Amino acid sequence: MAYDVVVIGSGPGGYSAAIRAGQYGLKTAIIEKDPKLGGTCLHVGCIPTKALLHSADVWDYFLHPADEGISVDNPRLDYPFVVKRKQGIVDKHAKGVEMLMKKNKIDVIKGFATLQGGGKIKVSSPEGELAAATAIYQQIIDDASADRTLVAQAQLRLGLCELKQGNKPRALSALGRTAEATPIFTALASEITFYGMLSAEAIGQRQEILSAPLEPDAHALAAFGATPGIRRALKLAQLDMRPESQREWLYVVRGLDDDALLLAADYARRNGLYDRAINTAERTTARHDYGLRYMMPYRTEFDAAARAQNIDTEILYGIARQESRFVPDIVSSAGAVGVMQLMPGTARWVAKQLARPDYRQAHIAQVDVNTEFGAFYFKYWQDRLDGQPALAAAAYNAGPGRAQQWRPATAPLEGAIWVETIPFNETRDYVKKVLANTMIYTHTLQRPYASLSSRLGIVAPRSASATALAVQAE
Repeated sequence: MAYDVVVIGSGPGGYSAAIRAGQYGLKTAIIEKDPKLGGTCLHVGCIPTKALLHSADVWDYFLHPADEGISVDNPRLDYPFVVKRKQGIVDKHAKGVEMLMKKNKIDVIKGFATLQGGGKIKVSSPEGELAAATAIYQQIIDDASADRTLVAQAQLRLGLCELKQGNKPRALSALGRTAEATPIFTALASEITFYGMLSAEAIGQRQEILSAPLEPDAHALAAFGATPGIRRALKLAQLDMRPESQREWLYVVRGLDDDALLLAADYARRNGLYDRAINTAERTTARHDYGLRYMMPYRTEFDAAARAQNIDTEILYGIARQESRFVPDIVSSAGAVGVMQLMPGTARWVAKQLARPDYRQAHIAQVDVNTEFGAFYFKYWQDRLDGQPALAAAAYNAGPGRAQQWRPATAPLEGAIWVETIPFNETRDYVKKVLANTMIYTHTLQRPYASLSSRLGIVAPRSASATALAVQAE
């Protein structure tokens, strides 16, 4: 079917755009993966939240009637009816969106949309994906039936998020459909990613991380360095104009083939532009150099920090690669500084724990100090979070209080599933990448193999005392 305009997603932005296109006489379709139109705002975010908040406000009046000069005896909250009222409001608005689609002659297509290029869109049926999603999240509900937070998270993500391909075979396995899961595990097992690693382990394999490094000669490196855009990128970096330097660099490397990209990445590494080196090496499509993608600068400082805390160097590299791409003086929008991205307040707290009265804030970007303090902070919370790297990574990114609160309330949960329940997108992605990075650095450093599944472990229920300690520390 051919359309003038196809809108993917029926949230407020999506259905408004579709309506306007229809009003202009364009043949329009809207694609929605969820059963009803309206998107997150209508079904889980703005509208239901406001409906529940209104009921909460009314209930608050009844709890404190004297403040309004009113006398009320024995008020009673009928929470099931509150939820029913909320759902009635949501359903009314959803029907309104459907009516607007019909009124403006907009075709509604249910399914998952994938851009194919060349003006084409593939739409796959949602039924199979939802069935698989139900399976993996059903385990969460079964294992923590009394934990309303986890169940709510599971329901939220089941209702709103397309099932990631990496989770699909696990879901099929949970349904007992091993014959369907195995080919997907096998296909994913070759990908050097979090889900690829888990897939390889699921079929009893250990991934091979094979590099095909380029050995550029001095003339090729010199010619690349003489490129006007690269000369500008280096000069801007020296002037601490990082965004401008990045733009110049990206303009030069766009469209390069794999060999040229690896040459560029090696040039960046040699000139201390570690972020540019990693990001450029990651652009290759067939020939990969994992030594450039997962480089190990500042080896002396990282090894010293790891020894001081009796922690693996590879986990520190995994964190730093995700945090900063090894830019020593980088400062985040939130104010975190250095290769391990320490907040100034955290650095001061660590300095006190380490009895370092000589520490000054000006020291925070020094690589030796930053790695030492970052290693201490990570190990401190890993020790207090059952020795779990996944929980410690979540604490490092989002704070120890949140990491404790996100643990299951009653029953232990497999780490690979627990990660999917982290409600913050950034932290969920962060934990996966840090642990996947760690696996690759373990291989590079030729350390004893430990599976990703074992590193994820089993996440035990939270305790009130531990949560209070974590919140107090923040």
